[in-house]
Amino acid sequence: MAHPGDIELRGVYPLADSIVALGTLFVYLASESISKRARKASETLPTGPKQHLALGNVFNFPKDRWHEALTSWGKEYGDIAYVSLAGIDMVLNSLEAVQELTVNRASIYSERPYSIMSNGLHVTILYMACQLTSPGWHKDECFIWQFARFFGDPYEPLMKTADGILTTIAYGETINKEHGETQVELDKQSTKLSSWVFTRALMVDVIPALRYILSWVPATQFKHIAARGACLANEIWYWACGLVKAAVHEADGTADDSIVSNQINKPDISNANLRDAVATMYGAGVDTTAISITNSLYAMVLHQEKIRREMEVALGQGRLPTMEDVTKLETFNKAWKDSFRWNLPMPLGVPNVSNKSIHEKGIIYQKAQLFNAMLGSHD
Repeated sequence: MAHPGDIELRGVYPLADSIVALGTLFVYLASESISKRARKASETLPTGPKQHLALGNVFNFPKDRWHEALTSWGKEYGDIAYVSLAGIDMVLNSLEAVQELTVNRASIYSERPYSIMSNGLHVTILYMACQLTSPGWHKDECFIWQFARFFGDPYEPLMKTADGILTTIAYGETINKEHGETQVELDKQSTKLSSWVFTRALMVDVIPALRYILSWVPATQFKHIAARGACLANEIWYWACGLVKAAVHEADGTADDSIVSNQINKPDISNANLRDAVATMYGAGVDTTAISITNSLYAMVLHQEKIRREMEVALGQGRLPTMEDVTKLETFNKAWKDSFRWNLPMPLGVPNVSNKSIHEKGIIYQKAQLFNAMLGSHD
């Protein structure tokens, strides 16, 4: 069986760059709306780099090594730097600012921006992370939280790889043995494509009507990217879940023990919500877990002598560390935490938008203003 993960994107990406370039001509349609509303109301937006009158920060937003520019902006403009650009309205440059908006004011700053590529054309598998809050979203959230309260001995599952663990938990041992490698490849391809989409300003997200243009029209390669992303996402959402569903319905009851087989056809959650929640758990867990552990090992190597000496003092010889021991390993913990700032396979946080306007110290933070904590976390 041929899977969408077998399709190569190299011929699409260069052409798609022309869409990005052309899209910058139209970014003022989105980026200037907040600035214009603030000027009309004689209100002040957060400070930030100088903007072009019509195109905002299109010309002075860094094309590469942007984390260095954002760090310098943080030092110059403070905890919250305002950037007028399609897809970005604020950049949070300190832990305190992130904490204040995303935790202390979570009821205001927890909505998601609507993107044609991610939401309308379903490019990404991160269904819950990109979805606007709704009754269905809350049902998925409650369902996933049920399993956050699970207790048990993790030793045996942790002996396997992260993808095997999550595939087995979600869909069963048989699916993992027979289709685990294919499932992982689909996830890798979808993650790569989603990362590309999340880090681009595409013309269709500025001018939504372009989604209806026929795919053979020149300069519409985003249609092919969207079709590929949707195909990958649907494969991840439906394929493994469909195999489990078929096994459950077989007369001999061949379905393995898994979240899907245990929860399917239950009255407290629809099969559609079950499918989406499990796909989100799998998609968000596999690559993030693997790369986080890999990055932490790289961080250990960078400071191996200091960490080794610290562990010898704290642990002695011939025993493994306990959780209490780990809290005493200061350098180890610093290296572990620092590794989370490194180049992860997906943006560390999906952008949020505010659901109402607020005033703070003479500054207006307007409704529907988007902010991205990830952009300020790689200094």
